[in-house]
Amino acid sequence: MVAHSEALQMARAGQIGPGRCHAWPVNLSDEPDDAVLLELGRLTWAAINLEDVVYEIRRAVGPEPASLARAPIAEWIKDALKKLSVWPESEIRETACHWLLAAQEALEDRNCILHSVPGTMVHIASDGAVTMHGQVLDHIPRRRGGSFRRIPLAEDEFRLVRLKLANARASWIDICHALYEERKRANNADQS
Repeated sequence: MVAHSEALQMARAGQIGPGRCHAWPVNLSDEPDDAVLLELGRLTWAAINLEDVVYEIRRAVGPEPASLARAPIAEWIKDALKKLSVWPESEIRETACHWLLAAQEALEDRNCILHSVPGTMVHIASDGAVTMHGQVLDHIPRRRGGSFRRIPLAEDEFRLVRLKLANARASWIDICHALYEERKRANNADQS
């Protein structure tokens, strides 16, 4: 099986196409069905809501450096984890670190979907017949060491990531408040 983009490359190279494949061209749908698009919208909304509270969690750890002003959300999470690493061990420190790591993982899964290339899986038989097998998202990581991921363009796939984003956001208010309180206690102890 090849993705639609691979089939186009093969056609350009003359490996398939008119005169070589009696089923060419194949009518490939440009859009997924409405249920998939609705879940993609919900996933995007959940990601926006999670990103918004990551900034507040970072601010609760302490004043953010100017270098974070235009930095991507991943940098805010890394900076918060770095700042928390020098805090004395405590339940809130561990809870906040766990929360930040869950948010980081959920946002990375979001990136795999929103920064992917759409494609359609097709099978080209030896007789040239083309069979479609469904739409996919191909994620080609920008970072060294990242793995290629092919994600089925399916409502259930998007729902899993949306729920991960929503679950990562849970309890942020309690964590944020506890971080501010912990910081206030530490500042009062330093002044005594």
